[in-house]
Amino acid sequence: MVDTLILVLFVVSGAAAGWLGVDLLPEQQLIRIQNLEQLSWILGGGGALAGLLAGVVFQRLRRRLMEQVRTMPTDLLVSRAVGLILGLLVANLLISPILFLSLPWELVLVKPLAAVAANVFFGVSGYNLAEVHGRTLLRLFNPNSTEALLVADGVLMPASAKILDTSVIIDGRVADICETGFLDGILVIPHFVLRELQQVADSADALKRNRGRRGLDILQRIQKMAGITVQFVENDYPAVREVDMKLIELAKEFEAKIVTNDFNLNKVAQLQGVDVLNINELANALKPIVLPGETMKVSTWNMDFRLDFTSFDGLSAAQAEAHAANSGAFDSIDSSVLASLSLSYGLLEDVQVSTTIGWYWGNGFIDAEDVGGVVESSTADPSGLTDLWINAKWRVMKGEDGHLALVGGVKAPVGNDDQRLANGELLEPSSQPGSGAWDFMGGVAYSRYLTPHVTLDSSVAYTLRTEAHDFQVGDRFDAGVAVYGVGKIQDIFAGRGMTHARYSDSDQHGIDLAIDYLGRPGPSLVFANLVDFDMLYGHRRDAKGYARSLEDLDRALPDLLASLGPQQADALENLRRGQPELGRLAPRARPLPRPLF
Repeated sequence: MVDTLILVLFVVSGAAAGWLGVDLLPEQQLIRIQNLEQLSWILGGGGALAGLLAGVVFQRLRRRLMEQVRTMPTDLLVSRAVGLILGLLVANLLISPILFLSLPWELVLVKPLAAVAANVFFGVSGYNLAEVHGRTLLRLFNPNSTEALLVADGVLMPASAKILDTSVIIDGRVADICETGFLDGILVIPHFVLRELQQVADSADALKRNRGRRGLDILQRIQKMAGITVQFVENDYPAVREVDMKLIELAKEFEAKIVTNDFNLNKVAQLQGVDVLNINELANALKPIVLPGETMKVSTWNMDFRLDFTSFDGLSAAQAEAHAANSGAFDSIDSSVLASLSLSYGLLEDVQVSTTIGWYWGNGFIDAEDVGGVVESSTADPSGLTDLWINAKWRVMKGEDGHLALVGGVKAPVGNDDQRLANGELLEPSSQPGSGAWDFMGGVAYSRYLTPHVTLDSSVAYTLRTEAHDFQVGDRFDAGVAVYGVGKIQDIFAGRGMTHARYSDSDQHGIDLAIDYLGRPGPSLVFANLVDFDMLYGHRRDAKGYARSLEDLDRALPDLLASLGPQQADALENLRRGQPELGRLAPRARPLPRPLF
């Protein structure tokens, strides 16, 4: 009931803000708008949608906060509240003399700013101090607490010391674990471990040197953490040569545990009765367990910014007039720039909504027309806001091998459609940033998993266009998936099924062409044949040249991965690192999220 009420309040507030927001527009814009009521309905609908999305976000934040409060121990909740109250009390006591000062009107903002800054600083400081030392202070006030009695009776043992080895320090994950509070007690750093770190940091090998310096930085980071005690010990065992065996002897002497990610040290220590905390085992234990048949719901926000620049073979006014003399009318433009912003959200498990709007710049537009045997021309540089598209996708069928979805959208004429030529004539809607007409789109989309790493996306869509300013752009029908070929691909497939194909001069040229095709909008398949591997090296048995070519390809992989989607890029990166188990994106176990539009 509360969640529904929150959504209703946000939707009503957003709709009201959008409806009343028309009055906040500048008078110059209001004069140019012909239908204020239509604009109010559009802004009201957009505000309602924005309110719905904001309500969903607020619901999740509220639920998360309530869950944290419910699961938080009472003593920790009390200590944090007391720390916050004491911090605010100290802040107000210190700031009170400033509030009674008589300041000139130029400094009237000093008092509220100083009050806000003091309350924020001391409030956060009190909260953090209470979080670190609150429980200890509560035990001092209440020595008969359950925790203190359990320690005295031997039921609850005090935290034991942990000895860090060289591998886990260089790894760095132990610092993140310490920040979460999962490691308590004293962290012991033997001097022979420090000497080993220093030797690695002073190594002539650049990789080893960087690893050693990273280990020293990690130790400094752990030392600065609140609530973590780091103790350096000089205990050494001259009779023992190996560092691992020294760690085991030190753990026996201190009755401590060893923190490591070394598999061999883990096994040897366990054989000698020493407790070991293995970071890798902890990471494996924290992996989520997903049973066959379970469904994992992931709601995501996607925001895309796109900048399209198009350069045409610009014509002079005389050339445009010459063409108009032959055909009756002729239009020409030098270049155009379109900046668009898209925002999408998974509203439900099978429903996604998205909005797209942009800004258009046109340069060097020429309109030439034959009027009564006399050819006249005029110029313009149209620019302004584009129309707003609101799209939705509903997945109606999902299976092991593919998904089928219905897509639809509506385009609201909110863009600028009043751009004129230099002679005052209104530009046609096809040359305006905004069309001035409502358009409607509908279709179907299908995604099929060909292999664990290859997905084929296809769609069929129809766009219905309406009339604007006594002019109507033709309807549009879109279907199919773009297929691009690089190198000899068009020869291999005899030019069949290719949307576009280009030959390559070298492997590097082929990689550049592949990156260009991957960056084009919409789903596509890109086939690239790097001929140098065979033509220059493979057929001539040039092993060294073949190796250099492989190294060149490896250096180009980051650019290729950056051109792919994030899911495919992660999979290919894991495969490149020799981790096929992480690069396996089996659709039957974990379907790939696909872009909706």
